[in-house]
Amino acid sequence: YQRRVHGGDVKILTDENFDLITKAMSISSSSPWFVEFYAPWCGHCKAIAPVWEQVATELRHRVNVAKLDCVANKNSSERFAIPGFPTLLLFKGGKFWQYDGSLRTKEAFVEWALKGYAEGKNKEGWAVPPPLGQPVPPPTWEDLIYTAKDDFTNFVTYS
Repeated sequence: YQRRVHGGDVKILTDENFDLITKAMSISSSSPWFVEFYAPWCGHCKAIAPVWEQVATELRHRVNVAKLDCVANKNSSERFAIPGFPTLLLFKGGKFWQYDGSLRTKEAFVEWALKGYAEGKNKEGWAVPPPLGQPVPPPTWEDLIYTAKDDFTNFVTYS
């Protein structure tokens, strides 16, 4: 069973490339990532594989869509406390949200990735934890400027 479709829009993530590609911990990251954490033996994961490709094509240039094999990449599975398979997480601006919808259709996934994540149970999202065994990295200049801009805007707005 091989989930990679040659020429498909779903990107492949690993423990080694996850942070480099997604920039998940960066609060200034503007490109969201919708990631399926799966196991190759999981029947539900196999069932949504063609739908996930359709989601990636539909969201192209708006939301990055990827998948990560949790059997081969145990650190990422542990880092995000993946409870079962498939688990779908959206990463944006240093935070992440877990898909909690019951529908597993292209339309449901696309709608949730574009705006539904901010309307669910966890509207604020969770902070992205650092990779296992690594301290929280210092903020980049880009992150500091982004935070300072937000602090200034809040100061002016609420003063």
